[in-house]
Amino acid sequence: MSSDFVTIGSVIKAHGLKGEIIVEPDVANPSELETIKLFYIANKRGDVEPYRVENSYVVEKNNRYSFFVKFVHLTERSHAEQLRNKEVMIPAYEYENLEQFEFSYHECIEWEVVNEQGVRVGKVIDVMDNPAHELLEIQTNDSVILVPAVEAYVTEIDFENEQLTVNNLDDLKEI
Repeated sequence: MSSDFVTIGSVIKAHGLKGEIIVEPDVANPSELETIKLFYIANKRGDVEPYRVENSYVVEKNNRYSFFVKFVHLTERSHAEQLRNKEVMIPAYEYENLEQFEFSYHECIEWEVVNEQGVRVGKVIDVMDNPAHELLEIQTNDSVILVPAVEAYVTEIDFENEQLTVNNLDDLKEI
């Protein structure tokens, strides 16, 4: 494989009957891949071949992203299945133009936590890695609560003021 290319994900499986594939993206912002019209995949000899995109879209489910791609010349499921486990690449110069910002809630330790009305809830004292999503350990005035780091609970991340805005915490206190 040439160093002129960067892997942006790998093919998980075929999707549907018309040659669409699902790629597990390995980039910070998968939705940026929707603008790319030409991907590259290595053949059995290791030569990198171009694949022109007919259609592509990103789906988020359970805090995981899947990138669905339909290539112009793949018209049947059997063609798509031949790409299973292959790396999907783009030219290095295109990769450099992708947003490289990656965020981890571990950066939020010691940040203030407020509710949507701006009232202080507490402070992030730890972040636990969990297969589904990270868990924020928040010290309140009277207890420590674990808050899933998902949009249902964390509604805003304010980098400038080092503050998280949360809601629906009453649901968690009952557990």
